[in-house]
Amino acid sequence: MIDSKILDRYLAGKGTRQDNDTIVDWFSSVSEESSLKKTSFPVWNNPDNRSLLPEEKAENLLDRIHHRIRLLEKPAGKENKIIVRYLRIMSRVAAVLFIPLVIYMWTLRDQIYTPKSDLVFTEIQCPPGIRTKFHLPDGSHGWLNGESTLEFPIEFRGKTREVRLSGEAFFEVESNPRKPFVVSGNHVQVRAYGTSFNIMAYPSDKVNKVTLVEGMVHVLGKEGEMTQKLGSLVPGQMCSFDLVSSSCQIKTADVEKAISWKNGKLIFRDDTFTEVIKKCSRWYNVDIILKEKELEAYTYVGTFQDETLDEVLKLLTLTAPIEYRDLGRKRKEDGTFEKRKIELRLKRKRSH
Repeated sequence: MIDSKILDRYLAGKGTRQDNDTIVDWFSSVSEESSLKKTSFPVWNNPDNRSLLPEEKAENLLDRIHHRIRLLEKPAGKENKIIVRYLRIMSRVAAVLFIPLVIYMWTLRDQIYTPKSDLVFTEIQCPPGIRTKFHLPDGSHGWLNGESTLEFPIEFRGKTREVRLSGEAFFEVESNPRKPFVVSGNHVQVRAYGTSFNIMAYPSDKVNKVTLVEGMVHVLGKEGEMTQKLGSLVPGQMCSFDLVSSSCQIKTADVEKAISWKNGKLIFRDDTFTEVIKKCSRWYNVDIILKEKELEAYTYVGTFQDETLDEVLKLLTLTAPIEYRDLGRKRKEDGTFEKRKIELRLKRKRSH
């Protein structure tokens, strides 16, 4: 018989080692998913238990705990920390510079922190070459770009609704004047109450950008433990924060270009080749290398949608003075393969 009190403690992150072992025994004793649900669903239908999570989370709670146990890791001295890897299958995504195919998508990593915080956090990791839609507990939603990570609690508590971002995301924030929505990136922080905006804050980038579509946001720069207010944006403006010089520039934005990635497009309007290959590399999960420094400052204009990498490379050779060499993938010692590598160089003049 499953004891709901033990499940309550486990879900709240207050379970003892004996509680955890007991739950593992319960779930391990049922091999089929259907039997598991039949055995324990009455516990989840209990209103007292469902109140532990928001209503929309209760339906898939059983599956999530089952996955936790199957993939449980117990780091020494951290009994309350649980790491979950959850594999999903996604159908075709109409993405710019993205080959349409059935793809697998990321992991959800739930961490139950110490009883002091009593919060369950979810982390969405979006691999390179993929973009995915997400929904937050307060009704806010948005898109996460490739090579990005978004961390948020399953329930917003306290005076703010704070999430952490590494990479790029577009947010449609549910309005709540009494509880600001805060996005903390590696070097920038955005505070909003009800608005839509794009934030690009990849750890490897020297410039972080915030582009406002609707509403108003306050942007702060972060350097270590110090923060500085960079300014407030109105619709159609972009804040660029240069990490090297710690300087900020607020200017009129090309909003369509800034958010085109979430709509399945990549738009380049007088972008340097350095910027072009950076975006293409992330989108395709490849390494594109400029072999000649002259190419770095060369600007490019173009829009891509649904083209494969090979099609894009051919288009670039037709519209720019470049040629490319495909080095393929190299096999590593552990049997896995490196990213596909492409070299771009200035087109050589052919001798007659």
